[in-house]
Amino acid sequence: MLLPELPEPPRIPGPLTELLAVDRLASLDRLEVHYIPGDRIVRLLRETKDVVPTACGGQLGVLKPKIGGRVADPDRIYRVVTTDRARVTFLSSHLKTAHSPYLLGRSQEAVRGLLGEHITFRGAVLRTLRDLRDRNIKETPEQLYARLTRASVATKMPQWLFRISRLSVRLENFQGAENSVFATVPETLATSPSSLNLGVDTDLSLAYNANDIWWDARLRSNFNRLSVTGLDDQELADDIRLSSSFTYAGWSFQPLPWATKALRLMPFSELLYDSEITPVQGAERQSDLLFQVGLGAKRFGTVRTLRFGGFVLQDLSKVERSIEYGGRLEMTTLHVLGPKIRFTSGLDATLYGSTPDDDASDLRYKVRLEGRLALPLARYLDISLFGQGFAFGGRVPENDVHGLSYTVGFALDVRTAMVVP
Repeated sequence: MLLPELPEPPRIPGPLTELLAVDRLASLDRLEVHYIPGDRIVRLLRETKDVVPTACGGQLGVLKPKIGGRVADPDRIYRVVTTDRARVTFLSSHLKTAHSPYLLGRSQEAVRGLLGEHITFRGAVLRTLRDLRDRNIKETPEQLYARLTRASVATKMPQWLFRISRLSVRLENFQGAENSVFATVPETLATSPSSLNLGVDTDLSLAYNANDIWWDARLRSNFNRLSVTGLDDQELADDIRLSSSFTYAGWSFQPLPWATKALRLMPFSELLYDSEITPVQGAERQSDLLFQVGLGAKRFGTVRTLRFGGFVLQDLSKVERSIEYGGRLEMTTLHVLGPKIRFTSGLDATLYGSTPDDDASDLRYKVRLEGRLALPLARYLDISLFGQGFAFGGRVPENDVHGLSYTVGFALDVRTAMVVP
């Protein structure tokens, strides 16, 4: 909340009445709410340190301002409440540059009551005081004034967050002429067989975040199938991963004396179900259940996720096989290159140990690496240039070689994050 200067409450003998408190506030100041993207609110909070007389809920003038005790999330939309007078007199230029410049992005609207009337700052304060009185909360107007005008909130309140990191769907259907009389025509569209290309790339999560406990449930899938008339279907990508992790943030430590102070590790555990959406023709559906324990890092710098640890894995398609074990490393980064370009990267590396049941279907290691350069087209829509690589190596003498595959392309991605009430 960014507000005009608030007068001190009058000093009188005895309790301060509601009427005396609200009489010090301008009677015609109307409340407004401005919708600021997370990748722009940082600049707004930095630049308004010497401009805004009164602020609460967020830190002003610091390099990495916190909002409600949390670092600003670039994927979220934040609501900044102010008054029409504050906007016109000293916040106008700052808010104009902070509003979303893209389609589907809301900029501002008046705060209205149940009957559609404009709510004034004075009316909102009076309503708050009366709500406190009706709920028998033992808080004086002076204490309420001090609480509402604090510069920031240091203690994080528990929060549920639903995040769409990526949601892409691609469908291409080509209907060929399928007439042999045109077989010698030097035109691809006249001679190519009919085909269907279906692609889906999804990363959704629901997270609970409190001071000491972090929990999340996550769905990741990647599917791309090419169907050509007269040929067997070919799956270019086929993976679905359901996971749930628990992190105890109440116990964290700095791993090395010379490491950056922002790097703090904490214990976590994760349960991951990794499978195919459809089985490979002539084979059983690959399906693994993995349990991992290790250490994870709090967000620092451009690193959003950093986890490493050991795991045990059961192949659910061949339950008679021995339980596998190994180590795993995950890391994701986010670079916001100005207000318009985002670069994200992801690494998921797994190293497997030897078991008595090893055969040519087993890998010694596999590494997934992805980089994505995104340019927003609308508030919730990006056009992205991406590259995905997969490196792997066999575990037994028959397949003791290294392999590499990669994909490059463009995509339209839906991306957003929202607090669940």
